[in-house]
Parts: sequence; structure tokens; C-alpha cells
Amino acid sequence: MEKILSRQEIRESEQPYLGDTLTDQINSNIQDIPSIKEKLKLCNEFETIIKAPMMRSHLKHLGIDVDVIYEQCLSIKEISSTLDRFDDLFSSVGWIAYWNIDMNVLKGAVAKGDSGDIEGAEDDLVSHYSPDRILFELKRMSQIKAFQARMPLARKALIDYREERYHACIPVVLALLDGMINEACQKKLKKRCGFFAENADLIAWDSVAGHSKGLNELARTFRSGRYKTTTDEIDIPYRNGILHGMDLGYDNKIVAAKTWAALFAASEWVLRAEQDILMPLKPEKEKTPLEIILEAARQHEQTKKEQAILAEWKPRSSKLGTDLPATGNPDEYEIGSPERRLIEFFFWWKAKNYGYMSDCILKKSGNNAHGFLKRYTEEI
Repeated sequence: MEKILSRQEIRESEQPYLGDTLTDQINSNIQDIPSIKEKLKLCNEFETIIKAPMMRSHLKHLGIDVDVIYEQCLSIKEISSTLDRFDDLFSSVGWIAYWNIDMNVLKGAVAKGDSGDIEGAEDDLVSHYSPDRILFELKRMSQIKAFQARMPLARKALIDYREERYHACIPVVLALLDGMINEACQKKLKKRCGFFAENADLIAWDSVAGHSKGLNELARTFRSGRYKTTTDEIDIPYRNGILHGMDLGYDNKIVAAKTWAALFAASEWVLRAEQDILMPLKPEKEKTPLEIILEAARQHEQTKKEQAILAEWKPRSSKLGTDLPATGNPDEYEIGSPERRLIEFFFWWKAKNYGYMSDCILKKSGNNAHGFLKRYTEEI
């Protein structure tokens, strides 16, 4: 069985590809995690390149829209700084950033927070976690093995949330959060470490939620000691106070919304645990900015060719029994035709050969946690 390294062992490891990447992340900013740092580096190098008039002209001659790429670079810089600023402003009151969070919501919250309107920013965040949004996030979490058995309870908790029965919803979601983390820890790290456990270490390499500003800080806030019974309304889901009956004023929407948001942030860590990417991976050979730009130019030309082919497409009029067989084996249909592909699909289905059957349809692209930035910018 492969040995699970502790963080100290990683620090002391002589494996060159591990380096100090994870160690550095503990005391760095979110914008220093590899997937963001690499894009920022490319942006800075690109901006240096286009300062030379001849280079700018040459790139435009290759069909590269320099101005569009420059705008994308500005967007990447804004996103990276917003992630850091959001955690700086709101982690102490129960919110953290994560890969799949809506950037427009984050930007609005940061703008209000920087102006001193923390309460207004929190109102906007609570409004964002509507029942429909929560349902969307839960559907996204269906791919997480550690959450699949918990989904029925989560859907029941969502019904309570929709009906404003926050007193019933909050304890359930807190339990699901704790159990999901614990299951992932036991299966992947071979130890017990629920979200609220003192020994839980929820730092993950190249992760927004798993950054040292993220889940560890959030868990520390949520598990704060609550030793006196109080009926005062609280606005942070203090786990110990709620589940041990000390904080009796937890029955409100802001506590419920923060509980859901914590569950969604934690799902990022769990997914990375299940994909065995909590620790640094061996780096691929870095491409130079010029290589990346030329690759973008090749992709641009390929897209133009594909668009030209699509523009020439015309619908066909086919009659069963005349232009094509009404029944038969795939070999009786024209190679490369959609009719042949459809018949192949049913042929393999009848033969119960699901592997070949899957090759007959377009495969869905995987859900990559690193796809966060691509939703707002194109690859440089």
C-alpha cells in the first residue's frame, strides 16, 4: 500500500517535483496557487511582449487579437485579487471563496466590503444562496462519491430551507458537512478527521477552498467554543453551540446560507481527495509565452476552417427504402453518415457492448475544478 505522507514528511521529502509548493501555499495568497500564478505569469510576459510595436504588429498579422487577450489578462488579474480580498474580508464571519462560486457575486461583495458595508455584502451573499442555487450546487455534487449516500438528506434539508424551517435545515447540513469530510479522510488519508475535528487539515494543493485562508479558517470559526446558553440571534453557524443546545438563536436564513456555502466549499476539497490531487503533481514542461500564442493562432485557424465547413453545410432530403435502407446492419449505410452512426449505436446496444456503444456518441467533458477561470476568460 502506498504510504500517505504527512505535511512534515512532504516538507522534508527529497522528491524534486514536490518542492515547497504546498508549504509555500500555507503562508501565501490565493493568487499564488499554481493554476492562477501560471496564468498571471503568462499575462505579465504577454504584456511585456506586446509593448514592442513590431511584435504587436506581427501577432496581429498571425490573426491574433492582441486587444482581446489583453482584456482577458486584466480579467484574470481582477479575479485573482478578488478571491484573496474576499477571504480577507469575510472568512472571519463565515464565508470563503471556492472554485465554483459565482465571481460576479464575489466582486459585488468585495466592493461593498471595501466600502465598509459588510452587512450589505452579507445580505447579497445570503440572497445568492436561493433554493434554486442550492439545488444547482447539489446536482454538481452528485459526482462526489462521499456525498452520494448523503444526497437524500440534503434534498430534505433543501425542502426545509425553501420552507424557511431553518431550525431543521441547519443541523442536518452541518452533519452532512462533517460526515462528508470524514468519509473522504478515512478512504483517502486512512484516518478520521471530520470538518469540525481539531486535527482536521483541509489544505489542498492548487485549491481556492483548500488554501490556508479557506476551509481551515472556516472550520476554526465554526467550531468556536460556546459555553453559555444564549437566546441571542447569531449569524455564524457555531457547530458546538447549535448541536449542544447552547446557541438557541440560530434559526435564521444567514446561518443557514453560510452552512450551505460551507458544504459547497468543502466539496472542492473532497473532490480533490477522491481524485488523489491533494498533493502537488509532477509538473509538465512549461510552454513559453510565444509557444502559447502560436498555439492559440493555430487553434484560431482551425476554428475558421471548421466554421467554413459548417457554412457550406446543407440539409439532405433522404427517403427510407429509397435513399437509404429502412433496416439492416451498419455496413449497409454510407461510411461517415449520421444514419450509419445511429444504426451502430443501436447495433451495439442490442449486443450489450456498452463500450463500443459509448464511442458512437460525443463524450461529455469532465468536471474539472480548475475550470473556474475558464468560465470567465478564454485560455491565453
